[in-house]
Amino acid sequence: MNRVLFGAAFGLGALAILWIGAGFVGNDLLALTVTLLIGLVYGIGCFEMLQYRRDTALLAAALANVPGNLDRLDLWLGKLPATLQNPVRLRIEGERIVLPGPVFTPYLVGLLVMLGLLGTFIGMVVTLNGAVLALESTTELQAMRAGLATPIKGLGLAFGTSVAGVAASAMLGLISTLSRRERLHATSQLDECIGKEFRGFSLNHHRQETYKALQFQAQALPAVAERLNAMAGQMESMTQSMTNAIVEGQKQFQETAAKTFSDLAASVEQSLKNSLAESGRLAGESIQPLVERTMQTLAEQAQQTQDQLQSQTQQQLKDLTEQFSDTAAEVGRAWESGLQNYDQRQQQLVMSLDDSMQGFEQRFAGLAEQLVSGLSEQSQQVLQRLGEGDAQRLQQWNDQFKNASAALVHSWEQNSQRMLEQQQQALDGFNRQLGVVTETAERNSNSMLSEWSQVLTQSGDLVRERMQSEEQWLTGQAERMEQLTSVLKAELTQLREEESGRARSAVERLAELETVVATHLTQLGTALETPMLQLIEAASAAPKAAAEVLEQLRREISNNIERDNELLQERERLMADLSAVLGSLETASADQRAAIETLVSASTQKLTEVSERFGRQVEGETAKLTEMADHLEASAVDVSSLSEAFGYAVELFSESNDKLIENLNRVETALDKSSVRSDEQLAYYVAQAREIIDLSMMSQKEIIEELRNKAEVPVAETEETVTETVAEGEPS
Repeated sequence: MNRVLFGAAFGLGALAILWIGAGFVGNDLLALTVTLLIGLVYGIGCFEMLQYRRDTALLAAALANVPGNLDRLDLWLGKLPATLQNPVRLRIEGERIVLPGPVFTPYLVGLLVMLGLLGTFIGMVVTLNGAVLALESTTELQAMRAGLATPIKGLGLAFGTSVAGVAASAMLGLISTLSRRERLHATSQLDECIGKEFRGFSLNHHRQETYKALQFQAQALPAVAERLNAMAGQMESMTQSMTNAIVEGQKQFQETAAKTFSDLAASVEQSLKNSLAESGRLAGESIQPLVERTMQTLAEQAQQTQDQLQSQTQQQLKDLTEQFSDTAAEVGRAWESGLQNYDQRQQQLVMSLDDSMQGFEQRFAGLAEQLVSGLSEQSQQVLQRLGEGDAQRLQQWNDQFKNASAALVHSWEQNSQRMLEQQQQALDGFNRQLGVVTETAERNSNSMLSEWSQVLTQSGDLVRERMQSEEQWLTGQAERMEQLTSVLKAELTQLREEESGRARSAVERLAELETVVATHLTQLGTALETPMLQLIEAASAAPKAAAEVLEQLRREISNNIERDNELLQERERLMADLSAVLGSLETASADQRAAIETLVSASTQKLTEVSERFGRQVEGETAKLTEMADHLEASAVDVSSLSEAFGYAVELFSESNDKLIENLNRVETALDKSSVRSDEQLAYYVAQAREIIDLSMMSQKEIIEELRNKAEVPVAETEETVTETVAEGEPS
């Protein structure tokens, strides 16, 4: 319908201009020129209105094809003409701005009327000049009529330009009105789309989303604080349970060590008793056949050497008894000195150990004293039995000598020399064997005492060092966990308080800012409404200033919205980082707990294995000692190999203990590093979170201050500009 009306109006205007122009062809060149000028202006106005209608049609087509899931406004605005993109964007974002209208057409409508009047005035001037010349040139009535007829005809033609100008102006005004009607219809469609499809791009929608996000953040921060408090409580309970588990493991370790050392002391005591008793018995049994064979050999000698042999035998037996007594005394002194040294070392060990090992030391000291008394009693019993046996054998030898003296008188002279040599060799061999046995027994006893003393000393040092290291580690771990808990609680409390205060202040400031902005905008709209309606046709200074102010305010609000979105994204990332920190802390705590449980179980298992291995080594070495005691007279090499094997077992035990200590040290070092790394990570994340929150609040504060300042300054400037403009426009 509008297209038909537009074509009809355009045709009527063009037809009027052509009809008037055709009447001037060949008659009046000046009127024809003015008519052509009117036609040119009319054509320019119609061309502008064609462009205006084309832009309106493109806007209507774009509004009819708005997608339902529009993500980017720029893609849709690209379909519009360049002159409408910015106004439509501003209107979508919430600015109540009018879409641009035709620029030259309102002026051209008035210009067409003025051109028609100009042609008429020029025609009247020419006509009046011709009439004056006709009246002045002649006085005859007929000539005067003929002279006035031509100017009067020209006057009629001159008024034709006014007809052409008025007709063209009327049709161009009608075309402009129809085009504006189409634009108003398209504007109403745009407003409908703004309330539906384009709602997500408006400033009001962004303000609502920002306010909702701030409310969600204010609601989420207490939950985060509660979760952090719960995490701190969990860490505290976890630390307490870990401490209890470690203390329980230490108690079990001490009980196991005390039981192991008690069993070790009992096993050593029993092994020493058995080996000494067996050694004494075997020594007596090995000496008795040798003496009997010697006496039997001596009984077969001549009776002539009875007195000398008896005296020599008595002297030898006396020497043997003295040597054996000396040997026994030396062995006893060695045992006593070794036991005294052992008692001194045991006393030093008792003084250095903790209160938890006193019962074990007392039991061990009692066992040692019982062992010393038992060894002393056994030595005395052995010496007493040897003395009694020697006395009995001497009595038997005397009786045998008396009975066999008569039979051996004749053969003694022949065999005296040979028997003396054999006796000397036998006595030398007996002395050598007795010396070897004594030296071997003394050396073995000394080596066994020194080795056992070293083993006990090393075991005591190991237990003491392990207890000290465990106590130090427990103390350090408890202090670190207490410090970590206190620091974390203080930081979380302070962070919660600061964040709550800042959130409240931010909400209050935003509410105040919205109130101030709404008040200023209301005042500005009220102040500008009447002057702008009055000055739309007169001047464009005030609307331009208002448009600039609104544009600047829109840009500031857009920037603020972008900053708020960035802050929201940063806070979301912060929440994600805090969640990751919580997860890493829970994982690290679980790993630490598992590592400590593994350490306790591994330590218990290792100590059990070491105790079992040591018990097996002691049993094996005891069996070897028993076998070696059976063959003590025959093989001193086996005794040395036994001592080497026992030393190797002790070395294995020491190496296993060293390896165990190294493993425990490595585990402790790894736990310390893990704890330090967890503390550093937690401190870093807390500092980063505080820094991000501080920066966020500072940026929000700066944004609010800038918005307040920029909102106050443009409003004051706009009010001054409007006042000045109104003051200047009232006289006109």
